Order: sequence, then C-alpha cells, then structure tokens
Amino acid sequence: TGAERDQFDEQRERFRSGGANVGTRAFLVGMAACDENGNRLFRPDDLIALGKKSMAALDRVFDVACRLNGIGLKAVEDAEKN
Repeated sequence: TGAERDQFDEQRERFRSGGANVGTRAFLVGMAACDENGNRLFRPDDLIALGKKSMAALDRVFDVACRLNGIGLKAVEDAEKN
C-alpha cells in the first residue's frame, strides 16, 4: 500500500541515521516478506541477521520484492511507458 511504502521510506531513513548496518536487500526483504494474513515475517531486530544470509537467496527474494512492489529502475522504466 502507499502507507506501507511511506513506512518503508521512513524506517529506512531511521536505520541509516541511527547507524545500523542494514543493507538495502535485507531491509526490503524484511519489510516485504509476509505470511498469508499480511503479517511481516521479520522484526526490525532481525534485519542485520537477515543480511548475513546467503547472498544468492537474498538476491532472489529481493528481486521478487522489488518487482511486486514497483521498486527499482525497471519499475520506473515500466511506469514511464504507461
């Protein structure tokens, strides 16, 4: 939702300004991964550990999260076509 995207942007800034070493991939996956009821699978405290997981696996989930949430250069290019 738009509200969740705002929350994503706001929390990302909080993480950056707070000095937490959370990468973009772990942060987005942590915000986007949810169960069938829409409940997030990861808490903010889980994100650093999530970033230490397999790069290949994290990349696959990150790419899907970007595609489904309209994030990234491809999403911008696709939006410009419409």
